[in-house]
Amino acid sequence: MRTRSASTTPVGGEPFPDFDTFYRDVAPWAIRRLVLGGSTEQEAEDVVQEAMTEMLRTWPDHLAYTPEQRAAHLLRGATWKARDLARRGRRLRNLFPRLWQRDDAPAPEDRGPGTALGFVRRLPERQRAVLMLTSDGYAIAEIADLMRVSPSTVSSHLAAARKALRGHLGVPR
Repeated sequence: MRTRSASTTPVGGEPFPDFDTFYRDVAPWAIRRLVLGGSTEQEAEDVVQEAMTEMLRTWPDHLAYTPEQRAAHLLRGATWKARDLARRGRRLRNLFPRLWQRDDAPAPEDRGPGTALGFVRRLPERQRAVLMLTSDGYAIAEIADLMRVSPSTVSSHLAAARKALRGHLGVPR
């Protein structure tokens, strides 16, 4: 998880020092709650980050509430995002079943666990999907539409997958 929050300075305005504290205190708690609810840690981090970003946009409105109410609001938003994410995952698994074939069963030599494809199959679900859809010729905007996420989220997953693959293969940046 990132240890710093999104920018805490609104356009042309004063910084929101309370938001940094809120982020630091509440984000780990919200992530743990979502993981206990069945999300993976990566999914929980992603949806909490998205919920925090949305809260930051309207932070002055949230200052009227108690810290407990703010935390509850964040968790409620993150929970809804996690449910939507799970629905998208089921939708993608139905559309592109080969993306979710794991490397558990014996496979041909080019798909073994020590190969690049074997490593790709062990990437987190969304990173693997984005990497494979990109290699199939889909544009980032098309992948974003399929996954019902923003193009920047697709780009982030693609960058993380490529970085992991480069590290696995020992290729310098």
